[in-house]
Amino acid sequence: MPPASPIWAHFNKLEHVAAANKCIAHLKTYSSASTTVLQGFFGPDFKLNTKQRNNSHLPTEQNNIITVKRPILQLQKSINNFVDKISSAEQNKAELLFAQAVYQCGLFLSLPELEPIKIFFQKLCPYFKLPSRKALSTTLLDKVYEDIKNEVKDLINSANYICLISDGWSNMLQEHWTNYLITTPRPVFFSAHQTGEIRQTEENIAANIDKVISQIDHSKLSAIITDNASSMKKAWKLLAIKYPKVVFLGCVTHSLNLLIGDIMKLSWADRTMKNGKKIVKYFKSHQILAAVLKRYQNSSYDKQISLKLPVNQLTIELTVTELSHNQTVRIEDDIKSIVLNDGFWKDVDNLLKVLNELVIGISIFESDTPSLSKVLDWWESIYHPVIEVANLLDPSFHGCHLTSNSMNKISQFIQKYYSDDAVIIWTQILNYKEKNGVFVNKLAWETSDKVDPIIWWCGNFGDSAPKLTQVAKKVLSIPTSSAASERNWSAFAYIHDKK
Repeated sequence: MPPASPIWAHFNKLEHVAAANKCIAHLKTYSSASTTVLQGFFGPDFKLNTKQRNNSHLPTEQNNIITVKRPILQLQKSINNFVDKISSAEQNKAELLFAQAVYQCGLFLSLPELEPIKIFFQKLCPYFKLPSRKALSTTLLDKVYEDIKNEVKDLINSANYICLISDGWSNMLQEHWTNYLITTPRPVFFSAHQTGEIRQTEENIAANIDKVISQIDHSKLSAIITDNASSMKKAWKLLAIKYPKVVFLGCVTHSLNLLIGDIMKLSWADRTMKNGKKIVKYFKSHQILAAVLKRYQNSSYDKQISLKLPVNQLTIELTVTELSHNQTVRIEDDIKSIVLNDGFWKDVDNLLKVLNELVIGISIFESDTPSLSKVLDWWESIYHPVIEVANLLDPSFHGCHLTSNSMNKISQFIQKYYSDDAVIIWTQILNYKEKNGVFVNKLAWETSDKVDPIIWWCGNFGDSAPKLTQVAKKVLSIPTSSAASERNWSAFAYIHDKK
């Protein structure tokens, strides 16, 4: 259908553009066109003669139209604003971010050479040039390393108090490594070295830790956390001579894991675990048994679940009972006797109750968040006086788990580690414990379990009780385990693999 507007009498429509239907000579003598419009076609010097001007019957408003002729350079600049391009600085920054993503995710360095990756970035940002494999393995790697190193250094320098975490690990080539992390309280990787032919005696362990301490401001060092090996505890004593104000702690989660190991050595627990493993292996190695079990699982849970404890006793018993009457499948008598024995399931239930509390404790203490004040609530036999100090200075506990002799131990701790200000600190502790003096603040106590303990101290008593606030900040920033160091070995294992 042709266009309805009369203006199309002067133009020919060509797809989404139009061509003039009037010749230039006609436009020059066309009296209906205003001078401004014609100057838009033929330039600012074009003028109508008097006869043409007098014959013009265009309305005054149309004769007053102003046409702005834009310079070519200005037009080019306007177009460039819509072109997707990046500067050299932006290119370098984008390359650095791409390299960080490759390193942090453990991706192969030839990633930019993959055709789908090239096409993806070409569509996303045509002006961005992917870094080469060589750049990723040399210059960019060095740049990212230096940036991260400086970031870690700044983080450590800006922290009020720090702790040192150390742990050892052996890769698949039996090369032993020791790594060191600093908590600020956020844990950050500091260094690692291969021990090689050096034996891990208490003297060598202490010397290596001392070498790391010499690289940091040891006046801010609150504690050193390692595992509970006997050689480590001997190394603590050697280091304590040089650093008497530093607290030495064993990993709480390591102790809890050792406790679980000791529990599983008990005859009834060991028997229960072995019988449970026997049931799981038997079902996994028999196709028909596994299929019947899955059918009961689907009817009971609307899904299939793995054969891990705790499993539903009724589901297992129904499976065994049904298959006992199946002529094509034979269940071994010892498996049948275990499953249908109520005593076995009671032992399973008791074992789960015991282990569940320890597992919850491990999950809490493996966190990167300092939780030293909670140790007394979980296991009183993991003892160091600083644990009781933390439990007292954590306002959410306020020493609720302390014994009658705890205050005596806390006073000894203050005299040992804060001898210069012991009188002031102990006075403030007594007022804090009884909520007297500056600690009578009712609103502060109402928010004691709603904010982070360190924030609570700094916000409420940083000015009125500065000495005790500094003690609280230092003690409550101590981590409970070396789990951060353990997690770091996952990255090492990825690097030190068969490839």
